[in-house]
Amino acid sequence: MRAFVEAECPIGGIRELAQTPNGFDPTLWRRGGDLGLLSVSIPQQDGGLGQGIAATCAVAEEVGRGLLPGPFASTIVAAHVLAAAGSREQRREVLPAILAGDQIVTVALCDDTGPYKPISAVAENAGGSYVLNGSTCPAEHADVADWLLVVARVDERRLVQFLVPRNAGITITPHPTLDLTRRLFVVSFDGVAVQADALVGDIGVATIERAIDIASVLVAAGSVGGATRVLEMSTTHARERVQFGRAIGSFQAVKHKCANMLIALEGCRAATSHAATALDNGASGASLAASSAKSFVGDAYPRIAGDALQIHGGMGFTWELDVHLYLRRAKADHAIFGTPRWHRERLCRLLGLATTRGPRSGSAPR
Repeated sequence: MRAFVEAECPIGGIRELAQTPNGFDPTLWRRGGDLGLLSVSIPQQDGGLGQGIAATCAVAEEVGRGLLPGPFASTIVAAHVLAAAGSREQRREVLPAILAGDQIVTVALCDDTGPYKPISAVAENAGGSYVLNGSTCPAEHADVADWLLVVARVDERRLVQFLVPRNAGITITPHPTLDLTRRLFVVSFDGVAVQADALVGDIGVATIERAIDIASVLVAAGSVGGATRVLEMSTTHARERVQFGRAIGSFQAVKHKCANMLIALEGCRAATSHAATALDNGASGASLAASSAKSFVGDAYPRIAGDALQIHGGMGFTWELDVHLYLRRAKADHAIFGTPRWHRERLCRLLGLATTRGPRSGSAPR
């Protein structure tokens, strides 16, 4: 996987992509699909490799290390949903194209107030078809997606999912983001009509929780990959950069900072690995492990990237060095699919503990 990333899309190529209108290379995405990078954890009967979330995390780690653009976590989440609940046509026609990288899907799971409650997208039954209204929180690379997996509320008690083609009249608005290598968009529905065959199925809270778990662990794994790379860059710089006749890595302040970065990174790796294993084993505490990993890694990666920038000194801020690209990705990973604060509140909720904040006062998942 690392050889593929370094050969097909080195950091210079990432910089060039960041300057393009959509920051995405469909040819690169398709090559990744050809290698099976999108199908590692999908069951074999649905065209996947059946290797589980832990194996997919190895791919996500390299995606984060290489800053690859694209809706990787969203694609894996959508593929799992379609494999589990999609219709025969969706599993036979759409899912293989998604896994091969020929078609692109992103997810619109939630709105600005939480991952599933309340869902602001509303679906009205119009006699055999549905009409969608409302909006969702920012979705990854929605501008290049062929499909959007949308969660909508039919009434107070019923949530449904739709696999909606992007050309169905959906409004997509760019969402500001620091991450130059990953684009986000707000998805809005204003009387968008979808046919009944777009319905993926009725879902419950557990389904949404499972999707949040998978997305959180994959984002955490990507953060581990990015943090590993910035630590390598920092230690290399500390060995080579000479001040006052000595490598700066020999100074206590610098070596201690590098050591603290490594300690934090190993904590991130352990938390993510535990969460992925818990998901694969169907452990009762899988959601706890996923939110623990996302909250810990979500705080640690920006701190590691910030320390890397400090070790590089003034030139760490410059466009020519790659450190700022990782710091931007770290800030985005911190927020997408739930900030650390939101996941800590989720931990309290899952443990039956009262939180000090109301349901709308936490930072919203992105």
